[in-house]
Amino acid sequence: MRLILLLLACACSADKGVTVHNSTPSVTITDPAAGASFDVDTTINLIALVEDRETAPEDLLLRWTSDTDGTLSEDSIATSDGTVEYNTANLSPGQHVITLQAI
Repeated sequence: MRLILLLLACACSADKGVTVHNSTPSVTITDPAAGASFDVDTTINLIALVEDRETAPEDLLLRWTSDTDGTLSEDSIATSDGTVEYNTANLSPGQHVITLQAI
């Protein structure tokens, strides 16, 4: 059985109100490539780059999710250069759309 990953990047703003403006963080999943497939129980190293003009990367709230398995991690922390990694060998068999959300 194989796992197939489709990767999405999602950035969300924490704006509340009309007087405060906070630009949306940018998120780019850099590895693995979209459509990559893996054997079940293989450790998959997800790597992304996050940026925000107003907030240091290490201060962003990050959430990795799978459309099949739900929330994978809410405790990832980006490095000061914006690199964030998440490793898992626990995805269920089948196709997954993996998303990284930055707030």
